Amino acid sequence: MSEKNPDEQRPADTNATQPDRPRSVGDDPPPITDGPQRLDPRWITVERISSWIYAGIVTIALLVFLGLCWSLGWFGLWLRLGFTLMSVGVSASLVYRAHIYPTLWYRRASYVLSQTAIEIRTGVWWRSVTSVPRSRIQHTDVEQGPLMRKYGIAKLIIHTAGTQHATVELIGLSRQQADRTRDHLIARVAGTHEPGRADGV
Repeated sequence: MSEKNPDEQRPADTNATQPDRPRSVGDDPPPITDGPQRLDPRWITVERISSWIYAGIVTIALLVFLGLCWSLGWFGLWLRLGFTLMSVGVSASLVYRAHIYPTLWYRRASYVLSQTAIEIRTGVWWRSVTSVPRSRIQHTDVEQGPLMRKYGIAKLIIHTAGTQHATVELIGLSRQQADRTRDHLIARVAGTHEPGRADGV
């Protein structure tokens, strides 16, 4: 009576993990966007808070100046009236900048990330389109101030070769968006596609 080999009785494991194919430097990860992408809406809150803080400081300074002008009789009457009207105009523009402008800017801002470049579109009254080829990117940074960190917002800074647009900023991203975009952009520069690769943080 012949004895069967145990290895012949074991069925083939169809779910066996196959060795990963070695990646070459020329390989590229797929683009993480399929067209114009919006920024994180939490950016509006961050921008409003910081703009209101600035507006408050400027308004208090203007009120102190006007109070001294009228109480101490500085300058002539017409100059004091002129300063008062100018202060009202400045305060109104600061209110617009702090409350209305962030929403308008957010609605018109977007970015496109492709295999070869990143394109950033911004501007409310004057539109600006900045395209940065990946071949020109030297390194990247992801920055967060205290207020941005509280709301999970980050700024991606792209450093490029050459003098024109040597530093390009993409603001209003979530921290996850910023990290993924950074990893995608530096993949060709670093010659690797390992996820979670950090650079300049």
